[in-house]
Amino acid sequence: DSDLVLPTMRSAVEQQLNLIAAGKAEFDSVLRHTLQIFAAKFQYFVSNIGGMDNLFEVSFSPLSDSGKPLSRCGKCRRYMKLVETKPQRLYCPACDDTYTLPQNGMIREYQENKCPLDEFQLLVYSGGTRGKSFVFCPYCFNFPPFPGMVKGGGCNGCLHPTCQYGRDQLGVSQCMECQPGILVLDPASG
Repeated sequence: DSDLVLPTMRSAVEQQLNLIAAGKAEFDSVLRHTLQIFAAKFQYFVSNIGGMDNLFEVSFSPLSDSGKPLSRCGKCRRYMKLVETKPQRLYCPACDDTYTLPQNGMIREYQENKCPLDEFQLLVYSGGTRGKSFVFCPYCFNFPPFPGMVKGGGCNGCLHPTCQYGRDQLGVSQCMECQPGILVLDPASG
């Protein structure tokens, strides 16, 4: 946004502050107006963040040239690349699709197992602040297939009735600490 990098935006805000100092404008109305402008610019940025890869590609190496092969794409069956620079993500050069991954931990293949819903190869996340680990499908992690499933969840929250990695197959009992929770076996640690 050129307004944010040029001095015109700052100048406009300073003019508004001078009006407040001169008693010609009210602080609250200037504050609301300025916050609305910045909120609109932020919303525009958020809605267009997907284009950031294209902008960075001009200055840096293309996303397709980075990363190392990790797991197979469920759409084209070719290997996707693990891009380890933050934010860590998977990139399929054949489909030109990018999938976000759990952050601040290790990502590895979960044997040769595939998601029964979309054929994406399953992965294991381990690490984080609590040292937790969970199996997840890269596609379901980004696009939960059932209502009630959270984005960014693992297979342990999958509601598919026949998924061998899902809550219905690996659930052991109700959680004693949280009312709606279910204790689920961790197949990744075994």
